[in-house]
Amino acid sequence: MAEPQVDLKKNNQVSVVRYDPSKGYPSGEDLYYECPLCHYWLISKPRDYSEAECECGHLSIDIDWGRFSVKDHKLEPALLRLSPSKS
Repeated sequence: MAEPQVDLKKNNQVSVVRYDPSKGYPSGEDLYYECPLCHYWLISKPRDYSEAECECGHLSIDIDWGRFSVKDHKLEPALLRLSPSKS
């Protein structure tokens, strides 16, 4: 697992957000999608293409058009809301 992913998972409180994929994929600065295959946390509003795909390629975001793609819709990602842990 990439070092930023370890820090992200260790330094934040996480809550699961319910959503309906048939109505679209929510996005926000504090929202991440967890890939059901590689467990990578993909930020829902990537700043550049280096942040726009999970490690296995199952989830990706076209940042120019704002399109979220899932290769197999039988394996929908979990939507997570992150907030900084209180130390």
